[in-house]
Amino acid sequence: GTLLATEDGARTWRRVQVPATEHLTAIHFLGDLGWIAGWGGTILHSSDGGKHWVRQLTPVPYSLEGIYFADPRHGWAVGWTGAILRTEDGGQSWEPVRSPAAAWSLSAVYFRNLDEGWAVGFGGQILHSRDGGRNWELQASPVRDWLMAILFDQAGRGWITTSDGFLVSEDGGQSWRALRLEQPMFLSRLVQAGGSLWAVGPFGVLKRVGENVAWQRVELPSGEQGSQAAQTASS
Repeated sequence: GTLLATEDGARTWRRVQVPATEHLTAIHFLGDLGWIAGWGGTILHSSDGGKHWVRQLTPVPYSLEGIYFADPRHGWAVGWTGAILRTEDGGQSWEPVRSPAAAWSLSAVYFRNLDEGWAVGFGGQILHSRDGGRNWELQASPVRDWLMAILFDQAGRGWITTSDGFLVSEDGGQSWRALRLEQPMFLSRLVQAGGSLWAVGPFGVLKRVGENVAWQRVELPSGEQGSQAAQTASS
């Protein structure tokens, strides 16, 4: 249940109290509204930029690995046993959704708008929804790797991180092709900031600028590793 926050560009960090002892797995912010997913069906919510958090009730007892909100009301969470949850009231209530996901875990979820979204996970699973997450269908996947994160860039190109590279879609997420890295980096998070896209993992950080498909490795200070982060409107 550890949460750290910075307000000076990561020069200093402070610990934030949260009403959870469970391991926390994913964080998502829309301005000052934030949500955290974690083990044991945990979802936490903040309405003040992460200063204070409250627990939201969920109908599942197992780990939630990914969470995403398209606007302050519409959100989705995914996790172990292929679980998918959705909310239309900012998380005051969460409902489980049936899906064709295998019993393996789902790792991440992303929606381009209120209707169209994707969930990805173990075994190369890619699930696609066209109706706000009420119904899902399996998409063809070129790999059977662990798919960890998904994001669409400003040009509409889709990216999924795998255990040894990326899947990329240049037709709006209808089909995907593999881009392998020379060395596996287990990239677990994708973050978009301005015109740049960042891929973050325990073995390093990659950055992509502009419209090209190529990624550049970011040199970090000795001993530092990547993890995950989220930005609030005030940070």
